[in-house]
Amino acid sequence: MPHRLVVPIIDRPGEYLFGLEQFDDTTFVHLTIGKWNSRIAKQMLQDANEAHLRLNRPVYAVPPPDADAKYFKFLKLCGFRPCGTCDSAGVERPLYVRTLD
Repeated sequence: MPHRLVVPIIDRPGEYLFGLEQFDDTTFVHLTIGKWNSRIAKQMLQDANEAHLRLNRPVYAVPPPDADAKYFKFLKLCGFRPCGTCDSAGVERPLYVRTLD
């Protein structure tokens, strides 16, 4: 299995960290959330929109196995929509995409 590196692109210490992982021609987004409130949510969405415009291609997300209803609500809030499934460490998992349209 090839080594894949998550590259941090937006770091707001104590609040959230966005990273990107390139796998073949597909870009996956990784998000680690610390503190959370409405101000941080608004800033995070603004940062995500600006980063996505600069990237200028679709980004994908694979929910973790323990994802709950809040996680899926968060994906929808960020503009991700279901687009299929993928194999993640031998387990079939849902795949979400965020496009520029």
